[in-house]
This record gives sequence, C-alpha cells and structure tokens, in this order.
Amino acid sequence: MPNKSQSTCIVVYTPESPLRFPKQLASEMWRDLRASRKLAWRLAIRDFAAQYRQTVFGYFWAICSPLAVTGFWVIMNASQIISVKETGVPYPLYALIGTILWQLFYEALNAPLKQFTINRAMLGRINFPKEALVLSGLAQVVINFTIKLIIVSLVFIFFHIPVKWTAIFVPFPLLGLLMIGTLFGVILVPFGVLYRDIQEMITLFAVPLMLLAPTVAPLPAGGTLATIMRLNPLTPMILSVRQLLHGNLTVSLVLLGMIWVAALVLLLLGWLIYRVSLPILVERLEA
Repeated sequence: MPNKSQSTCIVVYTPESPLRFPKQLASEMWRDLRASRKLAWRLAIRDFAAQYRQTVFGYFWAICSPLAVTGFWVIMNASQIISVKETGVPYPLYALIGTILWQLFYEALNAPLKQFTINRAMLGRINFPKEALVLSGLAQVVINFTIKLIIVSLVFIFFHIPVKWTAIFVPFPLLGLLMIGTLFGVILVPFGVLYRDIQEMITLFAVPLMLLAPTVAPLPAGGTLATIMRLNPLTPMILSVRQLLHGNLTVSLVLLGMIWVAALVLLLLGWLIYRVSLPILVERLEA
C-alpha cells in the first residue's frame, strides 16, 4: 500500500507555450533547480573521473594547461617578443593568475554546450531536470579551478609574496567571472545544438578574446585597444582579483556591483531561454 503522506508530483504536458504562465514557469524552474542538485553532483563526479581515465599523468592534466600557457607567455616576455614590465609582481605569477582566471571564464562558457553534447542520448530517453546539466558543468569548472589554486599558492610561496587580508573578498569577482561565462554558455546552447559552427567559433576566438582582457599584460595607457579592454566586462573582474590579493584595490566597487548584478539578471534570462528552448531542441534531435 502506498504511503498516504507521500505527495505525488503530476506533470501535465500541453502544446501551449510555458511563457503564457510566467508564475507557474518560475515555480517549476525553481523546483527543478533544487531537485537537480544531487543528479548534477553525480554527473560531475562521473565526467570528471572519466576525463582523466586511461591517462598516464591522471589529474596532473588539470594543472598542465595553465602551466603550459603561462610558460609560453613567460618565454615570449623573456625573449622580448612581447614587453611586459610594470606588473607589480613577478611576471610568471602575473601571467599564471591571469591565465587561470581566463580559463575559469572560458570553461564556464563551454560547460553548458559540452554537457548537452555528452548527455545528448539521455535527454530524449529520460525525464529529468535539465538544469542538472548546467549545474554539473559548473561543478566541474569549480573543481578544476580549485585544483589550479594549489599551483597559484605554490608560486606565491616561491616568490615570497604575502597575500593580503583583502583576499577574503576574491570570491566576489570570481563568482562574477563564473556567472558571465555561464550566461553566454547557456545562451549559446540552442545555437550550438543546431549549428556546430558555434563550438568552432568559440575555439577560434579563444585567444583573441583572451588578449582583450588584462590576462597576460596590463591595460595599455591609451589607444583603441585600451578602450576595448576597459569596455570588456571581464576586465574589472580580473583586475579586482589581482588587486584584492595584493591589498591595493583601485577598481570601482560600484562598477563591480553593476557588472555583477547585470550578469545575474542576464543569467536568469539565459536560464529562461534555455528552459523554454530545450524541449524543442530535444524533440528536433529525436525527429
């Protein structure tokens, strides 16, 4: 006999657009977000373990990428191919922090579409909260980033550079980078599912986009490039992380707050687009 105290959730599917009932849609989105946490974590652990399975170096590959990119820029700077002098800290540390911050954004950008591709077969066969895919991707991004922080800590110790007490506020701009990356990633899912060109374009423009933020070089004193970099919403986030670590924050807190709030609002809008378009995409893929 079923327990009478247990409530059964009945889902009714209709051809009407869910946008016609915004209150109900918001309630369902919040309910599915909460229900997807455990599944998201299991998917994240599964995919993270599978990523390094059958590899010789295992989890070392999680830190290999930022070290390789940092080494490239250090060699470029030492060879005078590029000239970066006034960074306030040793250039290897400067380039490493910028590289890891950029990879945090870039991995968050790729995570939603990557998770959709990996779990594509499951989408049409199992009814589960689709928010679990986005949360799973975010969990993997955070795990990778946490591993990379070990390298940053070791480099700080190597150069005998103290971390200021203001570093306790670093999670604020880090969360901003994560939200901005996830925002664009979620919005690109419908286009990336229909057109593979989207993933190719993301890969193609990765390095140019990286150079339009103060990742491996400070902001130029003037010129068109300096203007573009200042308009880049990633710039204040990256600058504030470095400055909070060293205790000399000069980035406007108002500007940081505005970008953070705008990213949060647009992320909610992107979530809505993802939620409404995903059933249509799954139906089209299964046709």
